[in-house]
Parts: sequence; C-alpha cells; structure tokens
Amino acid sequence: MSARARSLWRRLLLLALFGLLLGALRLSVYGLPDGLKSRILGAMQVPGMTTLVSSIRLGLFEGLVAADVRVHRQGDIGPPILEARELVLHFRPAAWLDGDQAFFGMRVRQGVLRIPVAGFARLPTAFEEKPMEYLALAPVDVTLSYERSGALRVSDFDGRLGGIHLTGRGLIALQRGPAPAPEAGPRMLDAAQLAKAADFLGRLQPGRRFDVDFEVYLDPADPAGSHARLAAEGEGTGFGDVFLGTWSAKAALARGEVTGSASVGESSAMGVWVESAQGRFAFSNAAVRLDGLELVLGRDRGRGRVSGCADLNLASRVCSGSVTSAIHPNVLLPALDRLRLPQAAVIRDFTFFRAPPSVRGAFEFRPGADNYFKMTGSAKARDLRFRGARAISVTTDFVMDLCPTGSLVRLSPLAAARWEGSGEGTLAFDFLNGKVTFDLASTMDPEAVAFWIGPFMTRLIAPYRFNGPSHITASGVAGMWNPMLNDIQVEMDLVKPGAFAFDADRARLEFMVDGWNIDFPVLVGEIAGGTLDAFLSVWGPPDGQGRMKFAAQGELRQAELGAVLGSLGFPNPEGYAGLLSGSGLLAGQSGTNWPGALEGEVSVIVEDGRIFRIPLFGGLTELLSSIIPGLDWIMRQTDASAAFDIGGGRARSEEIRIEGDVLSLTGSGEYAFPDDLDFDFQARFLRQHTIAGKVVSGLTWPLTKALETHLGGRLREPRWSLRHMPAIFSPDSDSPPEERDRGE
Repeated sequence: MSARARSLWRRLLLLALFGLLLGALRLSVYGLPDGLKSRILGAMQVPGMTTLVSSIRLGLFEGLVAADVRVHRQGDIGPPILEARELVLHFRPAAWLDGDQAFFGMRVRQGVLRIPVAGFARLPTAFEEKPMEYLALAPVDVTLSYERSGALRVSDFDGRLGGIHLTGRGLIALQRGPAPAPEAGPRMLDAAQLAKAADFLGRLQPGRRFDVDFEVYLDPADPAGSHARLAAEGEGTGFGDVFLGTWSAKAALARGEVTGSASVGESSAMGVWVESAQGRFAFSNAAVRLDGLELVLGRDRGRGRVSGCADLNLASRVCSGSVTSAIHPNVLLPALDRLRLPQAAVIRDFTFFRAPPSVRGAFEFRPGADNYFKMTGSAKARDLRFRGARAISVTTDFVMDLCPTGSLVRLSPLAAARWEGSGEGTLAFDFLNGKVTFDLASTMDPEAVAFWIGPFMTRLIAPYRFNGPSHITASGVAGMWNPMLNDIQVEMDLVKPGAFAFDADRARLEFMVDGWNIDFPVLVGEIAGGTLDAFLSVWGPPDGQGRMKFAAQGELRQAELGAVLGSLGFPNPEGYAGLLSGSGLLAGQSGTNWPGALEGEVSVIVEDGRIFRIPLFGGLTELLSSIIPGLDWIMRQTDASAAFDIGGGRARSEEIRIEGDVLSLTGSGEYAFPDDLDFDFQARFLRQHTIAGKVVSGLTWPLTKALETHLGGRLREPRWSLRHMPAIFSPDSDSPPEERDRGE
C-alpha cells in the first residue's frame, strides 16, 4: 500500500474514532435513543419483576447507567422494592447478541431497598389503617447480581436503617407466585413483628455508633430455609429508660431460630447502673431463651453480681427462670421507684455493712394488663440493719407474689441472730392491704423485734426499757399505716425491764392489741425486792391532739423503800430502809397534761422506813428540832400510810399517818398538779393508836398543838411552817384533844 493510501486510511480511522467519541459523548449526555433504550430495558427485566427507568446513558468509564430506577414485584400495589438515583448495569453484549440474558447485575447508588415480608398478617388495631409490608433501608449503596437460579446476590452492602449503619452481603431468593399462607410453616418475619420492629426503631437513639454487619440468605417462599449471621456493636445507645454505654452482639439465624450472645458495659436500665452484662439468647416463633446471664450491678460498696436464666413463652407471655444474686437491694431502688412498687419502702429500711445479701430463687411473671410476678427462694445476710435495728445474721426462705389484686412477700421460716439472742418465725408483708402478719419467738431485744415488725409496735414499746435477757412470743397482724388493722398477741418474760422511772428485777406480761386498743391483762413483776401485779388498758383512737384514754389497776407488795426512792432520783437511797406497799386504780388521758386528767384512788403503806430522811420532810425535821433540841436524833424508824382520791387535777387525802416510836404525824391536804403542795400536819408523841400514845397525847397536848405545821411549795422546794406558834397559849385556844375525843 502506498504512502498516500496509508495516510488516507489513517485519516478515515481517526475520523471513525472521533465519530465514536462524539457518539459516546452524546450518549453519555443525552442518553440512548428510545429504541435502544427500550431494547436494553427489556433485557433488564427478570421474571416476576418490572423495572422502570427515566433514562439510560453511557458512562464513559462505567458502562450503562440507568437513572431514576424503580423495580416492582409483579402483582404488587405500592412502592417499588428497589428505587435508586442511579444503577450501574452489569451488561454482557455478547450474550445479548446471542439472545441470552444480557444484564446480570447492577450497582445501586443512593437507593432505597424495601424487603418484602412473607405471610402478611392482620395487624393490631393501632396498625390496621396502614399495614406495613416492607422493611425500608435508605440510603443504600450495594452491588446486586442476578443468579441463574433466580436469586439476587448482595455484595458490598452499605446502608442505614434509621441511625443504624449496616454493612453486609448475602443472597435473596426472589419469590414467585403468591405469598404463602401464615399456617404454611414458620415465618421469619410477619407484619405484626415488623410493626413492633418499626416502633422499636422509632424510639431507638443510636448514639455515637451503631454498626451492624450481616451475611444472609433469605427465601420469602421458604422462611424456614433462610439463614443468616449478624455481628453488631455500638456506643451510647439509648432506648427509653435504657442506656448502653458500650455493647456488642452476635447472632445466627437457622431453621427459623435465632441464637447468639451479647455483652454490655457501663450502662444503665431504669436508673440501675450496670457495670457489665453478658449472656446467650435463643429466639424462635414459640419462645425466647436467655441463659448464661452474668451481670455486675451498682457502684463502689453497692456493687454486686447477678446470674441466672429465663424462658419466655410467646403464646402465653409467661416468663420463668432462676436467679442467683449477691447485690445490695438499694441498687434496684431507681427501677422500683419508677415502677411505683411498694417494695421500695422496705428495701430503703435495709443497710448492709459488709457484704450484700445472697439470694437464690426461681421466678415466673407475665407482663401486660393481667400481669403478675411470683418468686420463691432463699436469702441470707450478715451484719445488717433493718429499720434501725442491727443483726448479726438473717436467713429465710421467701415467697413473693405480686399482681394487680395483691402484693405479698412472705418470709418463712425466718431466723435472725443478734448479740443478746436469736429469733425465729414467720413474717409476711401485704403491701396492697397495708398489713404485716407475724408469728415470732425471740430472745432478742424487744425493741429490735418491734422495729422489724413495724412502726406501731415501735411506738407501743417506746416507754419501756429492756436491760436484760428477754423471751418474747408474738403473733397477729399489724397495720403498716392504719392502726385499725392491728390484731396482736404478745407474751414477754423479761429480766431487768424498766418503764418510766422504775426498773424491775423481772417481769412477765401479756398484752393484746385490737385496733387502737391495748390491753395488758397480765402484768406481773419483781420491783425493788417486792412484787407487782397490775392491769393496764389503753384505748383510742387518739383525739385531734393525739391523746388516748387509759385505765390501770395494780398492787405493789413489800418493795424496798430506798430502792423505789432511788429510782425516782432521791439521793442516798440506802439510808431510807423500810418496805413499801401500795395499790391503786387510775383512769385518765395521755398527753402533755395527763396528770390533770387523772381520776381514781391510790393508797400507800410504808413499814419500818426512815420517812423523815426523805428530802420532802427535811424542812420539818429542822423546824421541829429548833423547838425541841435533839428531836432529829429520835425521828428514825417510822411507819406510814396514806390514801388519796385523785380527780380534778388534784390528789386529795383526808388521812395521812406517819407513826414513829417517839414522834408521829397525822395530816390531810392535797397536791395540785403539776406541782403545788398544800398539807396540814399535827405532830404527836409515840404511836397514836397505842394506850401509851393516847396518855402521852393528852399530857402533851399544848406542845403538840404548837407543833401543828403546814406544808406548801413544790416537791423539790417544800416549805414548812408552824401554824399556831406562839398563839397556842392564848385564852381562846382550842380545847384539849381528850375533850374533842369525848365529844365524838
């Protein structure tokens, strides 16, 4: 070929290449001609699908690029299963020329993928208006390849479902024909489950990171044959009252069941701090299984461990399982408060000083309108405090039964130990009705036992002291907040108990509580070497000022006078000697002015006591000694008796006798509450009811008349004064006592 011919061919080749380039540029800008576009669009169709595009252009470096693509399942009404801003078509021209399938895949850019749900079921009423049939992911970048088997291969998937970043790969079998009926077999996902998933995603807060990577094979026509693997992790994820600091999960789907494991760190659930949690799970259409659960809850000293397992029956919505824990119950208070459970009030009363209590139990519960929670097990703890009373150890079996119509926690058998003794029995808290039922036997401090039973028992024994060993049996019902529910029986054998200003050597008492009413039918004790036999009754309810009525009757026999006076705060009680006996019947009303409301009568007898050594008579001794020197030396052993009528805010006596071998006193008067003395006394020599006393009384009448005295002032500041000195020697003085006696 000549040079001229070669030059011509080169020019023609350049012109052809230039033409091809211009054509390619035109096709990349204006798209393919309608005829070619139709042929390519027809080649893109696959069985069971309809594909629509707005344009197809030639990408200079990518091949054919379809814009505004929509892929519909034939027979569907609604949005396309796939739509994308662009599809890069994987095209085989040679296969096209041979009449075979030319397009074998595509690259989706900025797409929306809607995965159809098999077995569409009617949704709950809340979703009936807009039944959900697709799971939508957007934006999506993914490579899809059509297999000759009719499946769609997914490669390099990168998309988002809400705030969840999804990556993965897999194979989706394209469904042909109508969807299977719900009863045709297990479903991987139905519309009701999808609605729940949509609700979950709507409330989910993905946080800083929420990544999911999957590998999946899905066959809508045969969900049981689908299988998948999933790995997920995230940070700062929130959902309602749950916050997950860090978390990870792995799951596998096979034969209609999902199995996997998950772990959580530095999270919280309903205000409960979760340092770490891990466990395994299994989901099926029939049940959910959780096992290998290990949780670390709480912080610092409240930190503890919980382990267990659980099974949820999806048909009955009943969840059952077992748990072993060693946590401080206070860790759970935020959750109990948010659920408004009354157990929070009891948990707050516990303090554990060293280790948390250990609990083993089995539980069963059902959420919803017909909810309930039941748990049985055992618990033990050491070095704890409950409602202000400390214990060395407590062990118990327990039953918790909570439902809308009842809230019961029963501890039986319950055993507790303190430093001074131990106790055992049963204790049941009925939170719905506000009652505590108990049956206890104890050698522990009664005050501690009362703290554990409830506030009413604490108030009941508040006036008493327990200084020695005690044996108590108590049973009945105590109202948590309403005393009208009280129905209690208690028996106590006490060593060195005390009440008010008095301490007893021993005491035995029985009392019964009925609502506000308290009866002590048996109150027997040994006080200061003597014996006490008494009855006490208190009844209510209290009036607007918190006052309650009471009645008491008792008898004290042969108690040591000095010991009794010592209990009342008198100095040098060993110097008084003598024996004290007395009896009384009193009724009144509690409150700040209780002495003013007293009514009744009291009598007192002292045998061989040194009455004049009592500070109340100190002023009398000084007064009489100033008249008769040396009289204080002979005013020693005396007997005394007095009877008082009490009422109107006064204790009135018409006959007070203090009889000594040398000097005796008779008197009358009253004591006005709160502290006002007004008594008159007449001194006589020898004992009044002896023959010698009457003879001497007549001979010494002028002197004894001069020794008539008046006692005024207050108990701690008594004032003694002579009534007639020196007027005794006046002409109009009273007649001698002998004449007065004869007149009577």
